[in-house]
Amino acid sequence: MLWLVVDVEQRWQECGPTETLAQGGLCACRTSLQYGIMCLKRLNYDRKELEKRREESQHEIKDVLVWTNDQVVHWVQSIGLRDYAGNLQESGVHGALLALDENFDHNTLALVLQIPTQNTQ
Repeated sequence: MLWLVVDVEQRWQECGPTETLAQGGLCACRTSLQYGIMCLKRLNYDRKELEKRREESQHEIKDVLVWTNDQVVHWVQSIGLRDYAGNLQESGVHGALLALDENFDHNTLALVLQIPTQNTQ
C-alpha cells in the first residue's frame, strides 16, 4: 500500500489545481488519479490482482478497467486512429478513466487525441 501512497502524492503535486480534460489539460492529473484510485478500490488495492488482470487483457480488448495508458494507445491504433494515438502518450488516459468517467465520451477522446474538429462531425 505504501507504493500507492507515494505514487499518489508525487502525481498530485505535479498537477495544477483545476486541470481537467474538458479544460484542455491533456495530463488531466486529478481526473486520471481519481479514477485510478477508484479502480484500485474495486480491486481491494490488490496490486497482484491488478497486474494479473492487465496481463490477461494484454492482447485482447477486454477488462478495459485495468488498461494502462499504453494499452489505450494500442487500442486507439487498432481502431484506425494511428495518426492520433501518439497524442495519448503520457496523457493520463487509462482504462479506469474510460470505463468509469461518465463524462468521458467520444468528444473527450477526440479532444485528447487532438483530432481536428472537421474530422469528428
